Amino acid sequence: MNRHQTRKETLVKMTRGRMVVVSALSLYLLALGFAGGMASERIRFDRERTAVLHRYDDAVRQWHAFLMRAERRAEALPASGAQLQVEW
Repeated sequence: MNRHQTRKETLVKMTRGRMVVVSALSLYLLALGFAGGMASERIRFDRERTAVLHRYDDAVRQWHAFLMRAERRAEALPASGAQLQVEW
């Protein structure tokens, strides 16, 4: 029996090893790309969400200011039953 491996047997084993390394590296890069894409999407979504929440806060503040003005005008009217005119 021949104790030494032939070149063909050596190449097959190296090819399998390389395939494992290449496959593992490909899966790693795929996972890294997926995680990076998720992170960038979350950042973009948070920016859009922040902009919407700022617009909502501004609208709520304007509405509360309007209600406070209307309440102050109502308090300033005499109790004789005069009607309140509201300005939008």
